[in-house]
Amino acid sequence: MRIDKQLVAFIEVKRISQKLNERHLRQVQMYSVNEGIEWMVLTNGAVWQAHHLTGGLPVIVNMAFEIDLLGPAPLEEKAELMFLIHREALKRRRIDELWKHSAATEPKALLELILSDTMLEQIRKEVKRRTGITTTPEALGEVIRTEIVDPKLLAKVYKSSR
Repeated sequence: MRIDKQLVAFIEVKRISQKLNERHLRQVQMYSVNEGIEWMVLTNGAVWQAHHLTGGLPVIVNMAFEIDLLGPAPLEEKAELMFLIHREALKRRRIDELWKHSAATEPKALLELILSDTMLEQIRKEVKRRTGITTTPEALGEVIRTEIVDPKLLAKVYKSSR
């Protein structure tokens, strides 16, 4: 996709009978990495996926949104998301706003925030205020990690922090 002769995204189109998968994403990701383009759209005509590529080693690819045009979602929701890959929206970088919001509020990002030293200290103070019980940020972090959080999500947080 070009806007004012500037390449802004790659679109990979597959047959409608084909389910979109990681192999298709890797194909369009190669093009994006080679050209330094951060947006990729993968579609089979019925399902549309927008992915953001963050450069670096390794590159990070996050899905910004997925729309199933044949699915049960309301028409207004589908139209709103499809507009994000329209020329005018891309020109104004509206898709970037959606991606930044979803990246900031994804479970992994929120868990990293909750387990930060600053947040654990605030939780410790609130526990003391509400209950009169004195505890440590380390003890609270351990309870959150072992008794509250899904182990699969925890593995993602620790995998990316190394």
